[in-house]
Amino acid sequence: MSPFKGQGANQALLDAVLLARKIYSVIRTTTNDKNQTIHERIPQALGEFEEEMIQRSAIKVLKSAEAANFLHSEVAIQAGNVTRGAAAAKTQHK
Repeated sequence: MSPFKGQGANQALLDAVLLARKIYSVIRTTTNDKNQTIHERIPQALGEFEEEMIQRSAIKVLKSAEAANFLHSEVAIQAGNVTRGAAAAKTQHK
């Protein structure tokens, strides 16, 4: 994730909590269900974690990429004391 929306660390913290919950769930259910070992349940838990993580963060990654594109555009680097809206209007009339 690019740093242009300030979401990387936020998403990483949420990822850590989600991953911890998935691992805890494996340990908790394995002690109650002797048919599968922890090692057998971990891949499924990691797959669930990845699906949920991607679903939650996909829009943040997209918006970060959009912000990176905009902040490297002609509008964003216009010289002078102008708003981005005024710079965009100026750029469109060229």
